[in-house]
Amino acid sequence: MFNKNQENLFSYELSKGINLFLGAGFSVLPNDLDEKFPNAKELCAEICDKFGIDDMFRDDLYSASEMVPESEYQIYLRNRFTVNGGINRQYYLLDKLNIKNIITTNIDNIVPTIYDSENAVHYINDRSFTLHVFGYWIVRDYHLFSVFFEFIAFETVYIALTCSV
Repeated sequence: MFNKNQENLFSYELSKGINLFLGAGFSVLPNDLDEKFPNAKELCAEICDKFGIDDMFRDDLYSASEMVPESEYQIYLRNRFTVNGGINRQYYLLDKLNIKNIITTNIDNIVPTIYDSENAVHYINDRSFTLHVFGYWIVRDYHLFSVFFEFIAFETVYIALTCSV
């Protein structure tokens, strides 16, 4: 729990805007049809079944993914991680936050779906030139992810250190 000083500091920092680092854990909520994206183990099993890969690789996503031709693998992943039928309503709460940047390694389309909504208040920087724009960075290279983190982490770490939950 926050004490009163921490709560005030946290509220102040939130009002200035926050940076969100989103990984696979962000995309776990089921949609309105109670469908959800697979975790790594489930995805690995799907890949082995779809591409006829030996069962000995069912728990080794890295190795299984290396056995599929790159273009086929990319097409499969993009189709598998595209939201169909709407996203969980809780994701729309992000639009209520003052976000400076969203940095993600995810390939799903949950974040763009939030801000493509007709009721969206904010917009992703490559979709609009309004006053309510923030950065959206899809990072595929983990070294580049660490560079982004170092670049904007001071504020994020400062909030975490002064207002630990």
